[in-house]
Amino acid sequence: MPSARQGYNKYQLSTLTGIDHQKMREKMSSFPLQRCCSLLVVLMVAVLFFSWNGFVKFQMSPQPYPSIARSQKQSHVMETQIVPESYVLSDAEIDDVNSHASSTTSKMSIINPKFVYKLNGTIRVKIELFDHKNRTKTRGGDMLIVWMRDKSKGAASAGTVIDHDNGTYTGVLRILWTGKAVIRAAMLAPREKMAFVNREFRHGYGGKILICLFNTPGLTETSSGHMESKFVNKIDVCNLTDKHYGVPLYCDKPKKKGVQCSHWTGVNSLGYLAVSARPNSKWYLSSAGPAVLPDIVTVKIPTVQNTTLPATVPCSRSSVRNSWVSKPVGFFYNSTWRPLLCFNDVTVEDYDLCLANRTLRMFGDSTVRQWFSFFYKHLNLTWRVGPWQITKNLQPTGNWYSYSEAYKKDFNYTIFWAPHGLPMTFNNANRTALRPSFVHLDEIPSGSRDIVLIHLYAHFLFYPVHMFRSQIQRIRPAVQRLLERAPDIKIAIKGPHYFVLNSIIYTFGRMWGPVYDKIIREEFVGLYDRVIYLDFWEMLLSVESPDVHPGEKLINTMIRTLFGYVCKK
Repeated sequence: MPSARQGYNKYQLSTLTGIDHQKMREKMSSFPLQRCCSLLVVLMVAVLFFSWNGFVKFQMSPQPYPSIARSQKQSHVMETQIVPESYVLSDAEIDDVNSHASSTTSKMSIINPKFVYKLNGTIRVKIELFDHKNRTKTRGGDMLIVWMRDKSKGAASAGTVIDHDNGTYTGVLRILWTGKAVIRAAMLAPREKMAFVNREFRHGYGGKILICLFNTPGLTETSSGHMESKFVNKIDVCNLTDKHYGVPLYCDKPKKKGVQCSHWTGVNSLGYLAVSARPNSKWYLSSAGPAVLPDIVTVKIPTVQNTTLPATVPCSRSSVRNSWVSKPVGFFYNSTWRPLLCFNDVTVEDYDLCLANRTLRMFGDSTVRQWFSFFYKHLNLTWRVGPWQITKNLQPTGNWYSYSEAYKKDFNYTIFWAPHGLPMTFNNANRTALRPSFVHLDEIPSGSRDIVLIHLYAHFLFYPVHMFRSQIQRIRPAVQRLLERAPDIKIAIKGPHYFVLNSIIYTFGRMWGPVYDKIIREEFVGLYDRVIYLDFWEMLLSVESPDVHPGEKLINTMIRTLFGYVCKK
């Protein structure tokens, strides 16, 4: 993608070229025809030569919105570099299953160690990757993460990783507190693992069993469903995309006489498909766990007057653009999350007044359903609609994937959660229950002052990355339409979060989190000043949160982050 500077240079060049054309036209009458033609050819070659580099980059860019990331091989100041899908798609199947990078043989060491480190300084560590036979890796593309903690002070933060394309990486961490910092690094995914998953997707793997339901008076039938047309028999298939709000959906045609495609009523998507256990996939199926490198780097930061970096502006008065561009996003100190560019003075006791005479509309998966359970538990709400599932740690159980709603009469507010639509888990869901998030957004009335939360993540991990991007591309214009008709509404996008898998059966895994984060940031360029981005990756990574469903303390911290932006004290 051409940078802003490159775009300016090309504009400047074309302007100068226009001036040259004008001068040439004034003098052309005195030049012989052959000389004029020669000058024109030279001029055209020069223009093509200087603009070719930008043209090539433009042609190669698949994104409809410009990326805010720089052209260097470092992500937008994030704790892991992003490997584009095209970067790994061409990787061939590995013959040597020991050739992918190993966390146990790889090494980390500090770069240019200092005797004294200062608050707000940086620490750099070198990471060298080796494969399972202790052979040096000589190319990049692996996903790595770095973080540091001082458990005695309840302090933790995440850093960034730079890929040098030769098997070595540099981890960069900002010093945000004084005392001690223990630095660790881990492998989110080796390059070969991402390539393996992409090949599975290209060969038709879909991680969920999708069953289409057909009903007509006296007759019912089920058939196999698909969300990509290239893997279905187009002759014997019902194209239900129009009935599915424009999101691709294909079902095998019913075989019973009298049951037609028009009798489609819903889906069932409870089952999962494991990755085939072939000889060349055993290494992938055994690649679970946190994959933490064994080396530990410990540094000491002398105590000064300020033991941490203080923020001076409350988040409610801070530009929401900061939620997109701040890196690090924040850090833990005294076990309390502190945003880096603002301070959060909102507590649970403030939620009632903040929500008064409004509706909190939440669209997402089971991790957002946990938020709904938290509100019900801590705000003394009255249950109105939906299944009654609340466990000790707020994890959904039973038929949790049904629309749920609760309210508080004294303050006249409502909170509801709705599933984000396929490819989520559903049990005999009707077409209304399958409504995607962007459909819900278009139903919010003009002039609304409500609060909206949108989250897509875990259920997309069973499908190719382009399906996630497509859904974000549908949500983005719906958000823009909503902001135009309801300027006072508050909209937040909840990004992906870090977690650990102790076993691998499917393509479900944390490695796509940073890729999804990049997609969201690219697609929402132009709305950074209007939409809040809840980047929780660093938060959960820094404390090594293992579960895809975070614990209640972290849920409280995440909710408080949202309310810090939308509630004014």
